[in-house]
Amino acid sequence: MVADSLPPGATLAMHMHGRWGFDPFEGPDYVVQRPDGGTWARAAGATGALVAGRDNEVILEGPAPGCVDDVSLRLGNSATSRSVTFRAVDATHLAVTVPLAEGETGELRLDVHQQSLGTPASVTLRARAESSRIDSVDIRAGDSEAMITGQRLEQVVSLSLGDAEFRPDGLVRDGRIDRLHLAVTGNARAGDAGTTAKAQIKLDDGRTQAVSIRIGPARPRIDLISRTVNAAPVPPGTRALRFASDDLLPEDAELVFSVRAGANTTLASSDAIEVAPAGTQTGLRLTTAKGLMATDPSVLVATMRAADLPPASFGPLRYRLVKGDGQLGAWQPLATMARLPRITGFACDSGGSLPCTLTGRNLFLLDAVGADGDFTRAVTVQPGFTGSSLKVPRPADGALHLRLRDAPQAKVTLPANPG
Repeated sequence: MVADSLPPGATLAMHMHGRWGFDPFEGPDYVVQRPDGGTWARAAGATGALVAGRDNEVILEGPAPGCVDDVSLRLGNSATSRSVTFRAVDATHLAVTVPLAEGETGELRLDVHQQSLGTPASVTLRARAESSRIDSVDIRAGDSEAMITGQRLEQVVSLSLGDAEFRPDGLVRDGRIDRLHLAVTGNARAGDAGTTAKAQIKLDDGRTQAVSIRIGPARPRIDLISRTVNAAPVPPGTRALRFASDDLLPEDAELVFSVRAGANTTLASSDAIEVAPAGTQTGLRLTTAKGLMATDPSVLVATMRAADLPPASFGPLRYRLVKGDGQLGAWQPLATMARLPRITGFACDSGGSLPCTLTGRNLFLLDAVGADGDFTRAVTVQPGFTGSSLKVPRPADGALHLRLRDAPQAKVTLPANPG
C-alpha cells in the first residue's frame, strides 16, 4: 500500500490473506495510520499537575500515535530538550514518561514528533512540588492558634475553620516531621471542645486539602500579673535614655515578670515557661531549676536576661506555659525587645533648621528623631546609616524623642541636659 493512498489522519485495520503454494493461509492483523499534523493534548479525564520528585506517566491524545518517532521534554524556558520514553496505547493515545526525579517544578513542554511531519505538536503541562502531607491538626476550645503536624508544611498559607482563618506563625522541623504553628487573623476563635468540623488547608500553589478535625479541650493557661525591667548600668561616656513604660526590654536588660494560673489550670514544679520572639517557636525555657520560682500554688515569678534569648531576637516577645506532660499553653504577648543606639553626645548651636547634633554608635537603630512626641518636626534615619552623627531639630520640651527601629511604638527620650 502506498502511504499517499491513505487520507491524512486515517487509521485502517488490515488483515493479510495469502497462499503458500496451493494452500491458503491467514496472516496477521495490522493497524495502518497516516499523520495529519493535528493537535495533541492531555487525554480527557487526565487532570491535575505533575508531581516533582518522581517519574510521571502522562496519557496524550492525538492522531496516529503509531507514527510518533520521538517525544522530547523541554523544562521552562530552557533552550535544550531531551527525549523521553513513550509507547502507543491504542489508535489515539500515547503514554509518555515524564522524568522529574530531580524535583523540577513549573511549566514544561512535550514535543511530539511524527514521521514525515517537520514541525512537532506541543503539549504544555505544569509540574508542582509534592503536596503537603497533613498528619494531624491540633485546635483547642477557644483557641486563637493551631498546630499542624506533617511534612512539606512550608507550602501551607492558611487554614480556615468556620469564620476563623489561621495563618503560619512559625515552622519547626524535627527530623522528617514538620510542626507548623498558625495564628488566627482577626477576633474569631475556635468553637467548643468536642465539636467536629471540616478545616480547609490552602497551599501556596492554590491547591486545597479538606481535613476533619475534632476540637480538643482548652489549653492550660497562665496570665500576666506584672513585669519589671531592670536596666543595665549605663556604659561610661554614654548618655542614658528614658523609657515611658515597662513594655520595652533593652537587649542588655533583665526582665522579671509574674503570672497566675488560669481557669482549670494547675501549676506543678515540672512546668516551664517558654519565651520566644513572635513568629518563632524556639526561644528561652525557664524552669524551677533556672529562672522560675513559685510564690504560691497558682503564681510563678520568672527572671530572665534579654541576652539569653537566641541571637537576633528583637521585636515583640511572647510567652507560654509548657506543662510537664508536654501540653502547650497558648502564646501571649510579653514585651518588646529592642537594640539601642549608644548616644555619646548631644549639642545645639544657634542657627539653621537643624541646629542640633546627635553623636554616637549604632545610630542606624533609630528610625526617626523628633523635636516632640508626635514627630511633627523630625528627621528620618535611613536604613543602613553608618555615620556617627546626625543633624536633628531642637527639642521642644527639653528632651529629644527617639523612634526605635525595633520598637517603633515605644516612647523613648533623651534629656537635652544630662543630670
